[in-house]
Amino acid sequence: RTAFALSLFLLSHIVRDAMTTTEVVSSGTYSWQRQVQVSVPPNWKRFLLMLPILYAIDLGFYSLMGFISQWVPIYPVELIRNAAIAYAVLSWTPVVLALSAGEGVTKWDSAIYGAYINFCIFACFQGTSLVFFETYRQLNWWTPVLDTIWGTFSGGLTCLLTHILWDRCCGWRK
Repeated sequence: RTAFALSLFLLSHIVRDAMTTTEVVSSGTYSWQRQVQVSVPPNWKRFLLMLPILYAIDLGFYSLMGFISQWVPIYPVELIRNAAIAYAVLSWTPVVLALSAGEGVTKWDSAIYGAYINFCIFACFQGTSLVFFETYRQLNWWTPVLDTIWGTFSGGLTCLLTHILWDRCCGWRK
């Protein structure tokens, strides 16, 4: 519960701060507009920078979940025990490909872009798993919800850290 509350708290502050950073005048009225530069195919340097960041964030999170699953069963113990983490590369790499296709003008634009993209990816995955896998439907109701929240947070954090590192070491602005 504490981790869930902390994640919601951090996410709400990121979104609140991001919403107050950019104000765009449109047709005489004020509106909020996020600015993201999208490149297809993605910037491969940003992809290579982002790859270890997402891997480290997700490995750290799932390692922590495995450690505390005996006491705080966010994920069922059998789900953690049966995980073949080596196959995670097959799902994390396309996620990083999607995340690296966009770069926000500000660090908060990047964080919101990453959170949005990962929310869509995780919600789609959770919904598909609930449709096709009976064992997934038999899990606690909060597992898909918390996993989607985690995915949203990890996408935002990954893009935020990538933006900060890219800006400091590589300089993405022209």
